[in-house]
Parts: sequence; structure tokens; C-alpha cells
Amino acid sequence: MNITDKTAWYENRRNELLNLLAETTRLEIPESLSDDLKNIKKKCLENQFEIVLVGEFQGGKSTTFNALCDGRDLSPRGLNGGGIKTSAAVISAQNIAANETRNGLSEWAEITFKSKFQIQQGMFDLVKDELFSDESFRQIFPSLSDEEFEHRMMTADAFAAFFDLDNDDHRASLRRALKKWWGTWEAEKSDLSDDQLDQLRIATLQDRFYGTPEYKIALEKIVVGVNDCQSLITFPKDWMQRWTAGQKAPFSFTETAFVFVRSTLLRIHSESLARLGCRVTDCPGLFANAYDTAVAKCAILNSDGVWYLIGGEKQIGEKDLKILDEIKKMGMAAKTTASVNLKGSHEDKLSSVFPATEAALQNK
Repeated sequence: MNITDKTAWYENRRNELLNLLAETTRLEIPESLSDDLKNIKKKCLENQFEIVLVGEFQGGKSTTFNALCDGRDLSPRGLNGGGIKTSAAVISAQNIAANETRNGLSEWAEITFKSKFQIQQGMFDLVKDELFSDESFRQIFPSLSDEEFEHRMMTADAFAAFFDLDNDDHRASLRRALKKWWGTWEAEKSDLSDDQLDQLRIATLQDRFYGTPEYKIALEKIVVGVNDCQSLITFPKDWMQRWTAGQKAPFSFTETAFVFVRSTLLRIHSESLARLGCRVTDCPGLFANAYDTAVAKCAILNSDGVWYLIGGEKQIGEKDLKILDEIKKMGMAAKTTASVNLKGSHEDKLSSVFPATEAALQNK
């Protein structure tokens, strides 16, 4: 099928869908579904669909994202590049018309900050053990019976619904839990995985700066220049070195604002994105921790297509297979394309790594 035929096929299918959507206006539809239908209609009219990039951490998602943005270095790349690991921030890019502007900017970034509920969700992994072993945690939920407490505090959503960062007693219990984690790290650093340690660091900074004047001012910056947004979504370059001081590591709010960012939408001029006709999204990794997983799943379910990137330097691993299996369970298998991601020469991989990866995928 040539390009002209593909375009005609797409337009016919889109118009069929628009006609079906128009018919739904005569039906009694719940408000939640009505909003979904409106979003689908908007995507059809604007031809602005979303592809989400998924893969293991440092699997090349951000590099691919930047390549699709005409090679501009917009999405932070791994810790070595000063990028996002467990801050669970989603970064998207979308082409805009040549004459489109906002707040006097020809290109801009739209920042969405995490709600208090979402911040509290992200702390669940760090406090879930303390909920049942530390009596002080139990005491900050007096409205719950013991049975309700044990039943409701089993998930991040339930915890976030009852915990309150603006409550002094709740905050004090959180700080005791964080202090205990830091004590574990100081006694034996190898007891914490990299993901646990980064989650601890981020929760520590969120506790340190949540509710401060700097935090409240930052919440007002929802539209910034594309280049100005980098300081809101990246780790400081000496991030690892400063954490040798443990819980008291010296950071300013400006350096660590990224711990409060939920998503960033870059509206830019890009020939590549214009040709694609879609929004491209780089999301956090599945299974890093409970909150990252929830954010990644939400990004995947809200997308129109999933592009899974497999690192091609070695045979596909169990973590990749686990993530792909989860995407299948989410009902997104038919919308998923997987590709092997390599840089440099790859001839030697064709006879070794590729066949083993293909066999592993087929077995699954």
C-alpha cells in the first residue's frame, strides 16, 4: 500500500469513527465515559495521537525520544546524563503550527505538578512496613477500627487517601520512617537496592520542601520556555556525590524541583513529529516502585500505541519479558510494537543476540 492509499484508508476509518462518536450524543452515557469519547473525538479531529516509549531504565527511550524531536536534547538521558530515574515524571513532545504561540513564547513546556495525593502515593513503599510495626503510625488514624486499618492500608491509593502531609502528626510519623531507612543505609549500604535508595532520596526531598514558600511559587510556573524546563525535570549533576552525606545531603529547592513534577508537555517545532502526526511520550519504567509503575501504566493505557524498546547489546532479559507480559495483561498487546535498540555497528548481533531474543519472545 503506497502513501496515498494509506492516507485515504486512514481518513475513511477516521471519518467512520467520527460518525459513530456523533451518534453517541443521543445516548445516556456516564460522565466519565463521555469525557473519554470527547478526547477520542478531539484526537481524530486534530490527528494528534500518542505513542508512548516503554522499556527498561537506560534502554534508550530518551535517546529515541530526542531523535524523534529532530535530534534535540530534550528528554534527560539516564543518571549519567543528569536524567530522571524514579521521579516518575512523564515527558511528551508535540509539534505545533508555525504561528502558534503562548505567553509570548514560540515554543514552550507545559508543566503538571504532582498533587498531594500523588506525592503521598509515592511514599507508600517506604512506610508500608512501618504502618503495622510502628504503633505511632496506627495512632494517627484514630477514625479507623483495627479491622478497617489492616484492610485499607494495603495499597498505595488507600494510604494516600488517609495520610496527610499537612498534618503535623502524620508528617512526624513519616520522618521517623525515613530516618529508619537512612539508619539501615548507614549501617549497611548494600541492604538497599538502587531503586529503594532513589525512592528514599526523593521522598526525603519531598518531605523537606513540601509546603515551603519555594514550593508554592513553583506551582505557579505551569508554562515555561522549552530550555527553562530542564531545571524542573533533571537531577543535579553531582546528585550521587552529595548523597554521601545521607539524609542531610545539601540541596536547594531549585536543584530538586523535579521531585514534584508529574509530567511535562513540550510544544515545539519539529519536522519529524510533524511527519509522524502524533505526540511522543517517554514514561518511567514499570516495576521500579509502586508509584512509578502506576504512572507508567496510566501513560500506557492513555496512549494510542506502545513502542517497546529492547536493548540489543545482549539477549532479552526476564525484566523485559515481565514488562511485555504486563502490557499484554493491560490489553495493549495489539497496540504494541517492539524493536531492538542499538547504536553503532550491529552486524555481529544479527547472528547471536537477535535470534536468541526472537526465540525468547516467541516462547512467551
